[in-house]
Amino acid sequence: MFNICPACGAYTPDKKVVHAKPKSRAICPDCGHAHSFLGLPILFLTGPSGVGKSTIGLMLQQSCPDVVVMESDLFWIAPLQNETTTRTELMLRVAKNIMQAGKPVLIVGVALPQHFAQSIEKRYFSAMHYLALTSEDAILRKRLQARPEWRQCGTEAFIQPQLQFNQWLKENAANRTPPIQLLDNGNLTIDKTHQLVVTWIRETL
Repeated sequence: MFNICPACGAYTPDKKVVHAKPKSRAICPDCGHAHSFLGLPILFLTGPSGVGKSTIGLMLQQSCPDVVVMESDLFWIAPLQNETTTRTELMLRVAKNIMQAGKPVLIVGVALPQHFAQSIEKRYFSAMHYLALTSEDAILRKRLQARPEWRQCGTEAFIQPQLQFNQWLKENAANRTPPIQLLDNGNLTIDKTHQLVVTWIRETL
């Protein structure tokens, strides 16, 4: 629906987008018709497994009614398991439609600026903001090993990639485009982490 030009009927997701207030405009490349829409920021809460993303995301659904919290795992469906570009495009397309209700979307899960570098859909958002939860390696390892055995998170095969991602974020977050803000919550309670994430959301928006 959103990508269909109401004037000429052409289906073109890669329209020229001009962001302005109160409404942005998506311009059809075929006929030049400008369709107005809400172009809001999109936010991402990312980080390695074990830092508390899911727990914080669940809390945010209750504490931040001004944003729509959505988990990226929704898009890990069988037909898209090996289709990273299709998966990220679908994620942004869904978020683009949701924000037309007047609320920005916060996606919880592993997401980095480079995942959307070639994205067509990202043009519809006025900005993209990232917050990554990190921890000390020893604390992260302990958290993963404490998970129920059925989750199979306590093996080295699972832990090592999480530690590597944790370290990668610490070394590379600042030089991403846009930069990724870091929050080390290794020695913080879940309530304190939640409070700081809420503050980040409100200051960002």
